[in-house]
Amino acid sequence: MAYSSGSEYDPRLEDATSFGVADTLLLRVPRDVQISQSARTRVQSADPNQGRCLIENCAEYRCVEFCHCFPSSQRKDLIWLTRRKLSNIEWHWNMQKYTLNLDTRRNIFRAGAAMHGLHAKNAWLLLPEEHIINKYHETVKDTIDGPIAERQSFPNIPDQNDFEYRFVPLLPAMKTIAIHRQLGTQAADSELMPNDFVTYIHPFNAMPKLTSHLHPKFAILEAGRKLGVIAPPFLLEVVAEYPILQKALVIYAAWTCQCPADAQNDPSYNPPDNHDGDDDDDGNNGGDNDADSAVRTIPD
Repeated sequence: MAYSSGSEYDPRLEDATSFGVADTLLLRVPRDVQISQSARTRVQSADPNQGRCLIENCAEYRCVEFCHCFPSSQRKDLIWLTRRKLSNIEWHWNMQKYTLNLDTRRNIFRAGAAMHGLHAKNAWLLLPEEHIINKYHETVKDTIDGPIAERQSFPNIPDQNDFEYRFVPLLPAMKTIAIHRQLGTQAADSELMPNDFVTYIHPFNAMPKLTSHLHPKFAILEAGRKLGVIAPPFLLEVVAEYPILQKALVIYAAWTCQCPADAQNDPSYNPPDNHDGDDDDDGNNGGDNDADSAVRTIPD
């Protein structure tokens, strides 16, 4: 399959068809990444679901957690998430170097503990609307060395709090899991009844579209990352079900490919006074300026 980021594929996932494989290193993913109180407050201010689980629509008090869409650089298990990789993303997103803020509200959503854990295990992803994926894909050029994204052509998709996503299962173990989604937003002290829930099972096609403040660029980035680490048989199955994911793979490859050799000489990318930790602005190509959030500070 063209442009699959196979360099990140780990064969240890070949037999990981259930989450009962206790000694499978890649499935023991920490999700207790620290998120500052100020970042949590900003997420709450933008979240159209008012702190409820994006997937199950359950109330906040039912162990609903803060979840990074694209993983934070604090995730020590993601050894591939180097400063160079993030610098490549900054270049292709038409940002200044060292300004990619993964703790922006546009990269954090609320999810119940179980759904958060499954998300961290690469079991599912959020698929943006097709017209948005196409908008990014149209700016990618095919070259003999693979897809590349022109820095100056990066689409400016403004932030909004009502982007729509589809829930897409990735690993076969999702076939053993049911999602019980709550209907409506009953008061905290009201007694729930069986008909207040709808149960969805694999492949979850009947689930409604999910409305979120997450910016699609982070969802596409995470989709490409996850598709690059799951085993090839799983990848073929999910892309057959959702062909648009092939474009997400191409976009991810283009966004993470090596910067041009002269990128450091471009003042719009590497201004003279730029140095690590100066700024935590998300840039102006989608993703708001979340002050007080941690900028990436990880080793090369």
